[in-house]
Amino acid sequence: MRHLLLSLFLTIGVIAETWAQYEGDELFDESYIHEIRIVASISLENLFSNFLDELNATDFSYAMVSVTIDGTELDSIGVRVKGGLTAFNSKKPLKLDFNEFVQGRKYDGLKKINLHQGGMEQSFMREALAYGLMRNAGLKTVRTSYTKVFFNNAYQGIYTIIEQVDDDFVKNHFASDKGTLYKTRGAELEVKFSEDNSLTYEELVSAVNLISNSDLHKELPIYVNVDQILRMYALEVFLNNVDGLLTVNGNFYIYYEPISKTYSYIPWDFNLSMYNGVNHSLFQSGMNFLFEKVRLNSVLTEQYTTLFCQLMEYNFNEDRILSIISNYEELLFDEVSNDPYINQIGDFSEGVEALKVVIKQRITRLTEDLESINASCEEFITPTQIQDVAINEIVASNDKDSGIKDPQGGASDWIELYNNTENAISLNGFYLSNNVDFLKLWPFPEETSIGGGEYLIIWADRDIDEEGLHTNFKLNKDRGELLLSYENGDVIDSLSFIKQKTNLGYARVPNGKGPFMFQATTFNGENDFTNSVSGLDENEIEVYPNPTDNFIHIRFNNLIGLDNGLLNLKDTHGKTVWQKRYDSKDMPYEIRIPTQDLSNGIYIITLANPNSLQALYKKVIVAK
Repeated sequence: MRHLLLSLFLTIGVIAETWAQYEGDELFDESYIHEIRIVASISLENLFSNFLDELNATDFSYAMVSVTIDGTELDSIGVRVKGGLTAFNSKKPLKLDFNEFVQGRKYDGLKKINLHQGGMEQSFMREALAYGLMRNAGLKTVRTSYTKVFFNNAYQGIYTIIEQVDDDFVKNHFASDKGTLYKTRGAELEVKFSEDNSLTYEELVSAVNLISNSDLHKELPIYVNVDQILRMYALEVFLNNVDGLLTVNGNFYIYYEPISKTYSYIPWDFNLSMYNGVNHSLFQSGMNFLFEKVRLNSVLTEQYTTLFCQLMEYNFNEDRILSIISNYEELLFDEVSNDPYINQIGDFSEGVEALKVVIKQRITRLTEDLESINASCEEFITPTQIQDVAINEIVASNDKDSGIKDPQGGASDWIELYNNTENAISLNGFYLSNNVDFLKLWPFPEETSIGGGEYLIIWADRDIDEEGLHTNFKLNKDRGELLLSYENGDVIDSLSFIKQKTNLGYARVPNGKGPFMFQATTFNGENDFTNSVSGLDENEIEVYPNPTDNFIHIRFNNLIGLDNGLLNLKDTHGKTVWQKRYDSKDMPYEIRIPTQDLSNGIYIITLANPNSLQALYKKVIVAK
């Protein structure tokens, strides 16, 4: 839940402001019900007939339509009926392809979206809830939101918007998108795209089956991302998925990532989850060959059990899940009664209550399973306080002229962490991410630590196979976000940043605790005011006299693009001691700041505006 998490950030004071910078941020905003209107020359009945004609094909044809999404009109968009058995319901699941007829076109950064009717289930929320639990667990999975759908002005009801698993999805979640993506179709694997397939899935199965049960924990990491696999098994078990990996060994994606040369499973299709059709146990015997082998290795079962204990505390927590259900219920309640298929779907409130019962039953059953094997589920708390480890400096636009190179000699972008305490801190269980929706994008390798008062450099370049710490994501030099979090979702530190300047650091000044400002890089060293530089060109602003005693003048010669902003004077602890809104209609523009009541010391001038957060930094010395 993006907005709930951002509210938390605001509460703890870590993030002061944020914005949509990741593709899909607008469309997957769950705080309101979106609206999608489809206008076509074909009827929905004929669209379904086309689907039936191509039912056994791997490629489906699209009809050209015009689409309006939240008031934005788009023409020449592809639409088709999608799904398996759900396609035969009166309420049809649909797929929209924005670049089917106009090559390269996207909406909100997305090429395709899916409109699911959830198998017409009463609560309308099983898929959204399932995928949310998976994201919180750290799985590489899709985002969701809700929308009203109209087809040729006929209201089709409430749908769940589901993100498409494609090359863009893979690029956002893995170090490389140059591997092979499979989708399970019954007993077969459909190749969605393939560039590097140096280890085919058939070869993976053969290789893993040759590993003895006793050696599996040693050799399996050569072939698969073990952590992700175990997390997916845990979610499949908890969600009681009737039609998934453990029951039919289908309805999921598989991706071969060519840098690590390992396989990962990507969850998909959870409209048949959280029902009473099955009653998965903690170590549910099922259809998936890999889980059958995992169940026979004591080291991996212990790892799985420890992970499950943690998930039960922070993710499969009854109060937490019921709160999420209540939020969805509040969002949907006034609209679901208008769904034209509501008589077939059933009573919404009854469906919500039935879902709550299943959640409680799952927690009870799995708690009993853990107790039956004497699992030592210890209390799971964050080992550090907020900003004990701080994001201290970033460079999101580094080139060869900077003189800063990674261990392989490349001019990679980098992130510097700083330990604000006197004691060494283990980073086991900590994560870095460039997207608040996916806090667990890159886990710190085991045994990573940062000494008291020391720095740690992480290279944001996707080169995860190289020496040093390399993330599986890059920083966006135009603007973005960076988050340091713990396994349970607690955010230790975070940053929303503006457009970055090549070879300049964006750093906390003073070191470890202060506000961010542009400065000459202090790679693996202390940030201080002597390195701070203006976010504007020097000839665009004059500050005088400096040092000062009773007042200081700020003269702006050019504020193009910086209108309607807020000018702040802050002390070295980040406290605002003076501020004023400015109107830059007339240039040059000058402001006089009184300083006679300020204590001697160093202060920072910052300029914030709707288009560019804190675009100006100037050091002011008050000396009387």
